Amino acid sequence: MENQNEENERSKTGSDNPVNSSGESGSKPLAHIVAPEKLELQLSVKNLPRPVARAIVNLAKRRKPESGLKTFLKDFLPALTPAATVLISIVALIYTVQQKNRAEAAAKLASLAAERKTLADIIDTFGKTVVPGSTTQSDQQREAHLEVAAMKFATYGDQVLPAMRMALGARDDGLRHGGVLVAQEMYRAKTVDPSKLASQILSYYRVNGPILQLGVLQWLDKMGRELSTNDSRQALSMLKESFGSQGQNCAKQDSNVALEAGAFLFQWSFEDSKDLVLGMAKSCTDSGSRNKR
Repeated sequence: MENQNEENERSKTGSDNPVNSSGESGSKPLAHIVAPEKLELQLSVKNLPRPVARAIVNLAKRRKPESGLKTFLKDFLPALTPAATVLISIVALIYTVQQKNRAEAAAKLASLAAERKTLADIIDTFGKTVVPGSTTQSDQQREAHLEVAAMKFATYGDQVLPAMRMALGARDDGLRHGGVLVAQEMYRAKTVDPSKLASQILSYYRVNGPILQLGVLQWLDKMGRELSTNDSRQALSMLKESFGSQGQNCAKQDSNVALEAGAFLFQWSFEDSKDLVLGMAKSCTDSGSRNKR
């Protein structure tokens, strides 16, 4: 009876020497195997040959170890991603700033080169030329020719300002006259805001010597009544600072500067400029008499 029961058990496992869950021979029958990595997966080894059953059991128990790189990436990559994003942003910002600085430096060099070329062209055009009068037709034609040249330079706008300033302060009469014409055409054509241009030219008078002061006053005389009332009032304030509100400092001024200042005040008869004009007439005349002695 016992032998018959053993035979029945062996017939259920399909093997004379069943394999247990550890892959070794044993007396306990093996009905099912649960895969360690997938608990929901069950494999039946019933009716399988013994070598196959043993291989399946060993495979189910074997777990492949993860590589060090995979473990590092899995553990640290989530934490490194925000830092990497910040680093990339910083690098991109640095690159952008460098490119901007290079572009600004290149633009500055180009601007300096353009200013030098403009100054050279103004010198070539107006330097050593005779300042035309206004009495003969020939003089008028020469002046018209110079005005056309000045119009071309006036189209440069802000770019021509440094060259114009140098021309206004030139000792050469022809070059200084060219600077006056360029400034006049810029004011007329509004290639630079007229009020801004006038303020800038008047600022040259306050901080420089008699040659540039003479160029500024020659520009004021050339503009005449074309100046706006506001700009002409600024010029009057400038002369009051220089000559004194009563003209008492006229004797300290260069004679040519004083003459040009008087010509401007003659064109603009301000109600509050009479004391200045009368004082200049007296002080400058007294200075002239003393110099003759």
